Amino acid sequence: MGSIVLVSTCGTSSLSHDLSSEERKLLNQWANVGSEAEIPAGERPKLEELVLRQVDALERASPEEARRRSAEINGILSYTGNAAEVQMHYLVRSDTVLGIHAADAVERWLRAQGARVEQKPFPGLQVQDQNRLDQALADCARWVAEELQWVRSEPSRRLVFHTTGGFKAVQGFFQTLGLLYAEETVYLFEGSSELMRIPRLPLLVDLGFLTDEQRREVRRLRLGLDSRGTDLPETLAARGRLTAFGRLLADAWWEKEAAGGLLPEISDRIRFGPDFAKTVTQENPSRWPTINRRLEDLARWAETGQDLRSLDVKQLRGGARQGSTHEADAWHDGGAKRFFLHRDAEVWVVDRVGEALH
Repeated sequence: MGSIVLVSTCGTSSLSHDLSSEERKLLNQWANVGSEAEIPAGERPKLEELVLRQVDALERASPEEARRRSAEINGILSYTGNAAEVQMHYLVRSDTVLGIHAADAVERWLRAQGARVEQKPFPGLQVQDQNRLDQALADCARWVAEELQWVRSEPSRRLVFHTTGGFKAVQGFFQTLGLLYAEETVYLFEGSSELMRIPRLPLLVDLGFLTDEQRREVRRLRLGLDSRGTDLPETLAARGRLTAFGRLLADAWWEKEAAGGLLPEISDRIRFGPDFAKTVTQENPSRWPTINRRLEDLARWAETGQDLRSLDVKQLRGGARQGSTHEADAWHDGGAKRFFLHRDAEVWVVDRVGEALH
């Protein structure tokens, strides 16, 4: 089966086992608050006592008892049998007071079993504010598309989404993400012991219905660059940023397009020199996504001054060579290459990609 990286959406089920009707009412009343200051002072001691009791009970629970106490743990053990066999557990938790406590409880139990665990908090991941939720889901899509690329880049690893716990909006969004990025998505219906599996679908996202200028705008918003005011469908963008659905589509589309060759410039501050495209086509096609990603980093640097450590723009030692005055890292592994560039008024011209100069 290979190494498994398991992403679990995490709710508050670990706090709700075996409660009295009064305790359940108390838990539900404050389930969505994002700060303890929102809870009346008179209610806090009762809620704190309830949470501490539930967290302590889960921490001491056997695997069988933990499955009864936590929907998240029940689903994880239904899938793996042994939580420690998973290479990494990611817990996507809500941005609420109780969501944090519940995720802490699940993490502590998993670590006690010898598992590697990391919580993934996304500010705004709650159900009280639609705008903040939409931005949080867009951040989730970016995390899956970009930061979990290390999982998908190795064929022996399996990225699996587990959506038994969490808000329904988050569960549904990760099930959709799973169709594009995960090997499969798994979950348990409430009260069921049979694990449901949704395989990854062979889907390709095509934004060909957009104009060239609209696709440029999508790529700019995906990077967090300023909008150029280009109209986009409301399902893709609103108020100068991508919606969660737009982010999901943009990331999936970008991965496909970036693997097919050099993408057009997206910034007025970056221009490709006359020979640049030729030097790109001479590189192994497996490098094209990296080249496109670094060029977008260059665009961000040219517009905002943000110089990522992976880019490292600097002046060439010994003066200009072949018309280029600066270099930036294209990639470091397997025979490092550089971008060579020069400035033309307010525009940086990317002359070529090639071996580092010595």
